[in-house]
Amino acid sequence: FLVDCVRGPPKQIEVVVVGASFGGLAVRQMLAGRRDVSLTLVDFKNYFEYTPGVLRCFIDPSYLRSITCPLPQNGNKVVLGEL
Repeated sequence: FLVDCVRGPPKQIEVVVVGASFGGLAVRQMLAGRRDVSLTLVDFKNYFEYTPGVLRCFIDPSYLRSITCPLPQNGNKVVLGEL
């Protein structure tokens, strides 16, 4: 206990995930709930899109609701932009 008091609180690891598609969201899920990690998702849009389904939207535009969902906002920061 005394050693912990001298060291102070553990520092957070800053993790930046570029791209919030399958890989980026998988990393986010693996790190979710860790107190020692501060996670930032960077993507050019604020939603996940199942890209193979986009072609169907040309025939049925309402299908877009079925292939998109908002990026998770809890437990991480979301930054909109391009690198």
